[in-house]
Amino acid sequence: MRALQAIGIALESRRLDIIEQLYEKTQDSSLLAYSMEAVLDNHFPLSYRDQVLNFLYPLFPSPTIDSKSPYTHYLTRLLVTLSNPALTVSLLDSLVPKEKLVAYQLAFDLVEGGAQDFLETVRNDLPAGDEVRLIVPWVVHAVNMT
Repeated sequence: MRALQAIGIALESRRLDIIEQLYEKTQDSSLLAYSMEAVLDNHFPLSYRDQVLNFLYPLFPSPTIDSKSPYTHYLTRLLVTLSNPALTVSLLDSLVPKEKLVAYQLAFDLVEGGAQDFLETVRNDLPAGDEVRLIVPWVVHAVNMT
C-alpha cells in the first residue's frame, strides 16, 4: 500500500526516478502497471503522460510464454496509447525468434485496440521478407480489411 502511495506522489511531483527505484528494489511489475494506469486514468497533460509511458516501457520485463506474464496486456495498451510504431515493431522483432506465441498474442491485441493509421504504419515498418512479417500476417490483413 505504501508503494502505491509513493507512486502516486512520485507521479504528481514528476519524480519518475522514485518509480524506478521502487521497481528496482521490489522487481514487482504490478507497480509498473499501477503507474501506467494511474497516469492514463488521471488528468495529466498528454505530454507528461507520454513521457511517463516512454519511461515505463523499458522497465517492463520482456513477455515470455513461460512467465505467463499478465503484463502483456499492459505493454499492448502502452504501445497503442503511445502509437509508436518503432517501439511496436522493435518489440515484435525481438519476440519472434524465441517467443512466437507471445508475438501472436501481442499482434492480436494490437489489431483489437490500435487505430488504423497506427496499424498501417506498423505494417509498413515491419522488415520486408522477415519472419516478423510472416508471423503477423493478419496485421497486414486486418489493416487492409478496414
